[in-house]
Amino acid sequence: VFAKLDEGWDVVAYSDNDGIPSGACRQYTSNFMAGRKGNVVSGTWWQNIKVKLTRLCGEGDYNSDKVCCHAAFMKEPKYCWVPWGFLEWLKVPENDPDVHFVGFKSRRDSPEDLKQLETVKRTNQPAKALPEDARIFCLQGNESLAPHLNGEVWWQKWNFSTRATGASVWGDWNHFDIRFQCKDENGDLVCKKGQWGEGQRVIPPEDARIFCFQGNESFAPHLNGEVWWQKWDFATRATSTVEGDGDGYINYRFQCKDENGGLVCEKGQWGEGQRVIPNVWGRIAYHLFFQTTKFHADTTEDVLNSDWLLAELY
Repeated sequence: VFAKLDEGWDVVAYSDNDGIPSGACRQYTSNFMAGRKGNVVSGTWWQNIKVKLTRLCGEGDYNSDKVCCHAAFMKEPKYCWVPWGFLEWLKVPENDPDVHFVGFKSRRDSPEDLKQLETVKRTNQPAKALPEDARIFCLQGNESLAPHLNGEVWWQKWNFSTRATGASVWGDWNHFDIRFQCKDENGDLVCKKGQWGEGQRVIPPEDARIFCFQGNESFAPHLNGEVWWQKWDFATRATSTVEGDGDGYINYRFQCKDENGGLVCEKGQWGEGQRVIPNVWGRIAYHLFFQTTKFHADTTEDVLNSDWLLAELY
């Protein structure tokens, strides 16, 4: 690691990309990082973090999908609101959740209000990009620091004499992960089965190829899923304009409509400003995890009979 820094790399990190050898990279994990003093990668990351923590968020942004310590037109909050991962992702500025910032609209027009709105506009911009000459070296492939992505393999019962998975006895499931059957072959872990089920795999696999569904094929069309809880008019294929009967279990921040399979939203949890969720109905599968908003339903029938946009997927 120190040798790489001495060669002039700004940062040495690692990725879980098993399909390519170690070398220059732009996507990496910050679980382990080594850097030269004063390097531009860490410096840019820190600058972007400070901007997010000190900016003035727009009206209604607090408790939303946004880093907020200060917000317009509200009492100074006691705590900063930092959604999971949002500051860590800034190490790669292109991953900034604010990259789609399109501005704010407000009916407030007093001189003091306009001053706050100008501050919101000025301080809410996408993260500063890394310099083009920033040099990041990733340990990956069979040099990655994470030979097994989620680490279950380390909890198998191990026979140190035979260099293989130990024989299971009654009660082992309380102390070991018994899904694995592996052996050490010349420094590689050859497993006939594991958390993936039956079928031989080698850890680390030198020739692994990983294909990601992303863009308009990603399984998560909307990052934290609030969009699925809006009130939906199934006849007009748009956010319902009927008020009253959904209070308490509807997310009213959205105003969207279905246009040729894309969900065009004039506002959402980000505030005012159009955004489009492409191919919203045509994904192969949907990862419905709700990090910041969720409502309760007792049965599948309750979901189907609800006014939620989520019912469309069912």
